[in-house]
Amino acid sequence: FRHVFRVTKPHPMFGGALVGIAFVVFLWLFKDGVKPGLFKIAQLFRNVVQFTRKIRGITEDDVYEERVVSGQSWNEFCDALKAAGAALNFPGAPQDPFSQAEGYRYLARVARAGLENFLESPDATHPQVCAVVDGNRQAPIKLGSDNPDNLYQSLYIDGRLTYRIHVKRGTVKILSLGSLSGRYGGEGGLKTIELKNITDDMVNNDGTFTLVVGPEKPEECDKKMYLPTLSHPPQGVICIRQTFGVRSEEVPAEVSVECDQAKDEAYVLTCKDVDESLQSTQLLVGGAPLMFAKWAQGFQQHANQLPLFDQETSNNVGGDPNIRYFHSYWKLSATQALVIDASPPECDFWNFQVNNYWMESLDYRYNTIHTNKFIAKYKENGDICIVLTENVPELPENVLNVTNFLSTCKHTCGTMCFRWINPHVDDSVLPHPTTRVVNVTELPDLLRN
Repeated sequence: FRHVFRVTKPHPMFGGALVGIAFVVFLWLFKDGVKPGLFKIAQLFRNVVQFTRKIRGITEDDVYEERVVSGQSWNEFCDALKAAGAALNFPGAPQDPFSQAEGYRYLARVARAGLENFLESPDATHPQVCAVVDGNRQAPIKLGSDNPDNLYQSLYIDGRLTYRIHVKRGTVKILSLGSLSGRYGGEGGLKTIELKNITDDMVNNDGTFTLVVGPEKPEECDKKMYLPTLSHPPQGVICIRQTFGVRSEEVPAEVSVECDQAKDEAYVLTCKDVDESLQSTQLLVGGAPLMFAKWAQGFQQHANQLPLFDQETSNNVGGDPNIRYFHSYWKLSATQALVIDASPPECDFWNFQVNNYWMESLDYRYNTIHTNKFIAKYKENGDICIVLTENVPELPENVLNVTNFLSTCKHTCGTMCFRWINPHVDDSVLPHPTTRVVNVTELPDLLRN
């Protein structure tokens, strides 16, 4: 510097200019918040590292091979799993042995979900239809207030490629497919690009249909049969939701997929696939449980109530924009019950479910922990009454016939969710469920009246 400008020390104005530039850069980096700012810094660092490697003649494959062979990829993955345990000590999280045991099982399930999604299906040109978040599996995985009435399926794709999703409709009450961009825990989160509810006019006479998914709509493709994707970031997800009214009586849709850019040659695992799959799993395990722990903490501000959840927040993590969610926290002693009254609006579907604190649905394979539009018991005026309690008192048959009892499954606290799915009324007149906590001994007189 001194040789170029022939000065013994920088001019004071130069130092001030540097401070000003640094301040402007800081504002730009963190204008959208701390987390996006940190991701921008990480991206800038990666760009500098990649430029340096290019000058030195080091290829991308060389880097991935070195990370895997040296054990760095695996060590970082294990370190991330260890760090993910912080979600179980987030402010407000229950610290009793039972809740903590469920919490560690939950983290292990999320890790398993990430490995199944990313490591076992890393080739975006040959994506696999995965039903990972599913409480009916032999080894259940649950996440984010998973709906007991849903079969969640997903395809991890490259938003720059074009796919054709072939579906045999089945008889489920609601079938929707949505394109999402990003990853849980990644920069910008997981955002819905577009969601399509499959209507009768989209289905062929033989009960099948095909959706085209990609960055550009082919000219020959009908707009209603096209789902857009984003090229940046290239990481994308196709989310398939199948919603059952009476699960035992309905036939699920059958889904398969092909990629226009797929090659005939067999897939061969690479070090890049392993490294990136482990990193994606790290983002899921480190991001999703911490996010939902923060939600659960916030829900405690309106314990045993059911306020309307913020729609934008829901959309930004892959929630269905056609659903109005009422998320909250519940806490009851063994002698208490939570009574919920609601007047369902005209809607395609509704349901209510009970979760543990970590926002996993309780075990609906063996317990009654939810109800919905098609299995609920109604009052004569069409209203519904739901009672959450561990101890159901003796009641006359006429009361039992109009009351929906749900079990806490030995839990003393947790989260819960009410959904109006595609309500046919404006949000300004959307009915809200009402709640009250009563002693179990009060239930007979209360419900009779």
